[in-house]
Parts: sequence; structure tokens; C-alpha cells
Amino acid sequence: AEFLRSQEQLEPIAGAGEAVAAVRELGLEVCVASGSLLAAIGTKLGRTGLDGYFPEAVRFSAEQVEHGKPAPDVFLLAARELGFAPERCVVVEDSRAGIEAAVAAGMPVVGYRSDLTPTGWLEGADAVIDDMADLPSVISRLTALG
Repeated sequence: AEFLRSQEQLEPIAGAGEAVAAVRELGLEVCVASGSLLAAIGTKLGRTGLDGYFPEAVRFSAEQVEHGKPAPDVFLLAARELGFAPERCVVVEDSRAGIEAAVAAGMPVVGYRSDLTPTGWLEGADAVIDDMADLPSVISRLTALG
């Protein structure tokens, strides 16, 4: 999932960088699995200062698979490339299609709700947060269930 909001002026979600760093400190790997093209992923990560957390080897795009979200293909590609069973992955998503893709992939999913999220979009998520500071503890809980 992208830790970004699509706005004219692209800014990272508050606390996204710290949340990613904290998740990595738990000993977990992170990646981006996006519907965007690889070039656009790079641009967005660069503009928001998150590119250091996600080197090119852990960026996955719908352009690399047959079907984009809500199909699970890009999430399954990321899991396969990184060597993890789907159920050992946790997806963070802010879109309905992304939640559906994660569920179809058999991956636990955390929904991120912002003031721009339409009602009902995050149904199907295993947990919903509206503050990135909560992400590491929610991910710890979801990975412990496995």
C-alpha cells in the first residue's frame, strides 16, 4: 500500500516515515505494492521523502502483473519476491480495491482512514487506524496471530 495521499500537493501522511521505521525495528520487512506505475511510485516516494525506506527492490507495481487491484496479483507478487507466505504478510491500505485485493490474497489488512476516506471503504479490514502512530502495535498484534 502507498503511505501517501493523492493530492495536488503530495505530502506524506503524518507519521508515515516514523511508522515504517518502527515496523522495521520490529524485525519486519516493508515494501510498496501499488496500482501506480513504477516510475510514479518512485516520484511519489521521492517527493515525500519516503524513498529511503523503500529501495527499488521492494517496489512492486500493477504493471508487473496481469491484473491490478482489486485482484490480489500485486500483493502475491510482492510476497513471492520477498519470500513470505501470503498469510505472513500484513497489508496497509487506504482504498476499497486495496482492501479487497488483500483479502483475496489471504493477507491480514490494516485500513488507514483519513478525512478523505468515504464511509464503508475500509469494510473487510482486520483493523482500522486513523493515526500512523498506531500502526506498529496493530501490525505486531496481527503478526502474532499467525
